[in-house]
Amino acid sequence: MQTAAQPTVESARAEFYRRMDRDNLTPLWEVLTKVTQRLIPGSSTVPFLIVGATDARFFRRKGVVAYGYGLMSERIPFGEFSKLFHGNNERVDQETLALMTPLWENTVKELLG
Repeated sequence: MQTAAQPTVESARAEFYRRMDRDNLTPLWEVLTKVTQRLIPGSSTVPFLIVGATDARFFRRKGVVAYGYGLMSERIPFGEFSKLFHGNNERVDQETLALMTPLWENTVKELLG
């Protein structure tokens, strides 16, 4: 009897990125990329995983495309960024708000035409 090979960390990582490439080819992802590049010329939209849970999982179970996405200022280093969620010191700075407002306004305009 032949048994299936156990997945390795490398094969699991490769499968994750294959799925991310496939799953991100949506109109929403394309609009997020387009709007982001308009706001921050030369930027790239790159999928990555942050461990945690969001309400998006409920939408995905119903077949709705959902991403956690935002533009953050460079004033808060990336290593500090994840510590600011759901903690005693949860916050974003005004520069982040100034980036997020046109991001979401322009994303809605693009999607709704």
